Amino acid sequence: MKKKVVICGSMRFVDQMKEWQQKFESDGYEVYVPTLFDFHKVRDEYGNLEKFEEIKRRETKKHLKRLDLQVLY
Repeated sequence: MKKKVVICGSMRFVDQMKEWQQKFESDGYEVYVPTLFDFHKVRDEYGNLEKFEEIKRRETKKHLKRLDLQVLY
């Protein structure tokens, strides 16, 4: 059975999460990461706080559901 790693963090650290994902995968780990795009840009560059909150909630729920279904069982 492959060892599993879960990466969670602020989307401000997308680049670092991608780096760690690659490192763990190259060592043979099964890696679970959130959708890796910086949706803070929606808020910071476009000023759309409502859309930012919507994306953040949706992506967080999706990641947690994937963990519940894949990692814990």
